Amino acid sequence: MKTIFLSVAFTLAASSLSAQEVINSFLEKYGKDDNLEVVTIGTKMLNLMKSDSIADDDLQEAILGLENIRIVSCKDETLTDDYYNLAHDLLNKDKHFSELVSIRDENSALIVMVKEIKGIVNELIILSNHSGDFSLIGLSGSIKLDSLAKYSQKLNFKNWRKLNSPD
Repeated sequence: MKTIFLSVAFTLAASSLSAQEVINSFLEKYGKDDNLEVVTIGTKMLNLMKSDSIADDDLQEAILGLENIRIVSCKDETLTDDYYNLAHDLLNKDKHFSELVSIRDENSALIVMVKEIKGIVNELIILSNHSGDFSLIGLSGSIKLDSLAKYSQKLNFKNWRKLNSPD
């Protein structure tokens, strides 16, 4: 009985890789690099942002349900391709994430991947390498893609507009 319980527990733990774990794996390899900037926005800060002190209804809706946000970035052009490739490999190894959108041109690459459980997006990873700027962003919680896309249009993130359009 103990063996069955431990097997089930191990399987559940192994199958519940999260955006944060992808970022943690990335940071295990490059975390000591002074060229990286790491920002974590925790539950408490997100709860403060959800208060009435934010007048923007679209922002309120976009962050509703988020539990945390983690951002890793680098502006050193000599390193961004390596960082992007490593993060891309980590994402491809994790079979729980599926690609939502991928955009590549001569100067930039953007990949948005999601993990869904029972039809609800609870993890979102944004990986980008644009003109020498690398970003790896992980969002966790109950994520409403339409709300994020709507708010991103205000910020003029042109690639996020693809989330709203079926084209």
